[in-house]
Amino acid sequence: FDARDTAGSLPVVVVSRALAQRHWPGQDPLGQRLRLDRPDRLDAPLYTVIGVVDDVVHNASAVVDGWGVGRPGVYRPLTQAPARFVSIALATPAAPEAFGEALRAAVQGVDADTPVYWVRSLESWIDAAATDHRLIGTIFGLFGVFSVLLAAAGLYAVLSYSVTQRTREIGVRRALGAGNHGIVRLVMGQGLNQVGLGLLIGLLLAVGFGAALSGILYQVSGSDPFAYLGAVALFAVIALLACLAPTRRALRVEPMVALRQD
Repeated sequence: FDARDTAGSLPVVVVSRALAQRHWPGQDPLGQRLRLDRPDRLDAPLYTVIGVVDDVVHNASAVVDGWGVGRPGVYRPLTQAPARFVSIALATPAAPEAFGEALRAAVQGVDADTPVYWVRSLESWIDAAATDHRLIGTIFGLFGVFSVLLAAAGLYAVLSYSVTQRTREIGVRRALGAGNHGIVRLVMGQGLNQVGLGLLIGLLLAVGFGAALSGILYQVSGSDPFAYLGAVALFAVIALLACLAPTRRALRVEPMVALRQD
């Protein structure tokens, strides 16, 4: 846009690359014309395309509605689309906060009735806009940590109870000549089989939920194999550690003591 684009001049727009590729694939979008109203409003003004810019993610809706980064966008000059509130982005050579008074003075020099407020850096705006998402992410992260701790505690409790219930069986096996390796395979095998079944079911559920949530993820894949492999490896290590204590307890079972138990 330049000084020629006034309220009484030819209506013009700058469009995003996604919009240009959607409506004029393989064509030069410059000079093309479009309406910004409903298709049945034939009396709506026609706007001439004078430029194409890259796609921009303005807010979360750009991802939620399925367009992602490629959501079509249209830009109009302020002289042809006046608004009560506008935001101005300035590139500064130093800390943005140091230029607040200079910006206010420049605006007041053009129009003394125009107030200037909410002068903040781009980083602070992004932090403020992402506060809710960051809070939700932190809460889900804490839920994940608690889930891992509960899974480890539950696995240890189940395996310990299983070893206690099979004390007599372990004693009989040891009395019949079963060595430590056989007892370790018995206890560890039982625990790892249960964990393997749980991991398989959990992995299938995770893939399903990942596919369902992929529409609201930005630059994050809902089917990242490294994330799934990392989760499986983490729970495998937890399962191994949870199996160690019951296994050591099983190795300390004396055959005669176990056989005397009811």
